[in-house]
Amino acid sequence: MEVADSYKDTLDEILSDIPKQYIKKGPYSNRLYKLISSGLSFYDKTNENNMILSILTGNNIIMKASEPYFPEEIQENVKKNIHKQLHYTYYFPGEKVVEVYFGLMNEHIVNYQKYHDMMRLIISWAHICMRYAFKECSRRHKIYLYLSDFKKILPNNQIVTLGQSNVNTGVTTRCSVENETIIYRQEEWFKVYIHEMMHAFGFDISDTYRNTISRSIKTLFDIRSSMKIEEAYVETWARIINGAYASIEVAEDEKDFEKLFLFTMEVERLFSVIQAQKVLGYMNLVYDNVIRGDNRIAYSLYREKSNVFAYYVLTAILMNDPYTFMQFCGRINRKWLRFDNTMKAVKELEEYIRIGYKDPSFLENIRKSYNLKNRGLRMSLIEVN
Repeated sequence: MEVADSYKDTLDEILSDIPKQYIKKGPYSNRLYKLISSGLSFYDKTNENNMILSILTGNNIIMKASEPYFPEEIQENVKKNIHKQLHYTYYFPGEKVVEVYFGLMNEHIVNYQKYHDMMRLIISWAHICMRYAFKECSRRHKIYLYLSDFKKILPNNQIVTLGQSNVNTGVTTRCSVENETIIYRQEEWFKVYIHEMMHAFGFDISDTYRNTISRSIKTLFDIRSSMKIEEAYVETWARIINGAYASIEVAEDEKDFEKLFLFTMEVERLFSVIQAQKVLGYMNLVYDNVIRGDNRIAYSLYREKSNVFAYYVLTAILMNDPYTFMQFCGRINRKWLRFDNTMKAVKELEEYIRIGYKDPSFLENIRKSYNLKNRGLRMSLIEVN
């Protein structure tokens, strides 16, 4: 469990607020503990026989391009510096295969244990996803990791509209039989991997219902945004699960995990508020400006070139009480993590957001004065080691 040095002051500010904010824990942390433990155990029992490593150099290196979601500046940097790829192939039961390509750029002496440890995280989460997914999703999945040092950060000039180079880290497609995922930053790579795999395995809101729920939620906010609720749903789960992995890696037992996870969720809850404030503040807005009413200032000032509002503001609303969110998903979804794509579930999620966006505890936090000097735009504060 780590926090980037550039965010230590932000963490200190959050820690000073936690005694006054501590959330009430719910019954789902033990379920998450057992779920992640089962994924890690699967890898530990099977990796010796199921995983093959090969090394690619020269013309055999695979460089993926996916504009506009893989920013050109980062692509060019990777192309210039990549000198080797570690190619892992992992065979799952049921003839499913996950291939992972690690692009090595500044690492000339390879620390193989580091990549084996990363594979443990990657495969454990893939195994969990396969338990919840539709059978046709990602039967063969290729994952390309180009872990560049580029950070998500606010532009220096407020004229610049926030877009992919500021807020995105990965890209995938939803529920293809043969699928690909690209992750192109070191920063919060595992949280992003969790997020992208939830898309890839069809855990999000399907095309059938996306427009329906987006139109409904747009009526709550006085801005122009694509308002992709599926992104907020997946991002909320990604932050929760990332926090669970970070907690389980240092916990001595399940009881210790529950305490660490509760602490982690409180940190991420308040960090989500800070980052939402930061994004709105960049556009000279506060949250009260964007709540639909007579004030049209937000409609004029708010702009985005990616799913900024969903990633930062809608997710902050859902992260206001992570335990209640997990319980809510357990009630409306037959497969807990995987959104139950029915009109009933859509209406319930709409109502959940309608209640949450003006929840008194959320309004209290989003109206506080936090130190926003840090220009970083990462979405989760805690890194899995």
